[in-house]
Formats: sequence, structure tokens, C-alpha cells
Amino acid sequence: MEEALRKIGGLVNNAALWAAFTGLLAVKTESVRKSLERANDPTEIYRLQGELKMIRYMEGLRELANGKH
Repeated sequence: MEEALRKIGGLVNNAALWAAFTGLLAVKTESVRKSLERANDPTEIYRLQGELKMIRYMEGLRELANGKH
């Protein structure tokens, strides 16, 4: 995992790239939240919650890659 985190340094430490990436994550978060509000099936709710959890993980990649976790 350490090697993989080092490889994403170009993304997480480049302000323009990181801003674009987090902007994309924000759009996806809003989409998933809207879907979650409409979901009735427990399996779909669980899947959408998993998506939100993964988005939160990706939002924390900068700190993780820079050893600030």
C-alpha cells in the first residue's frame, strides 16, 4: 500500500489536479445522496452507503499519501 500511496503523489500534491478531483467527488457525492433519498430496497441502500464510504476514503487520500492520517 505504501508504494501505491507514493505513486499518487502527483495527484494529491498538485493543487489544480486535486481541486478537479475533489470537485468530481463532490458531484458524485450529491448524486449518490439523491439516489439514497429515493432508495427503498435495503440492498440498494447498503450499496449506496458503500459508495459514500468509498468517496470519503478518496477525499482523505491527500492526508493518507502525505502521512497525515
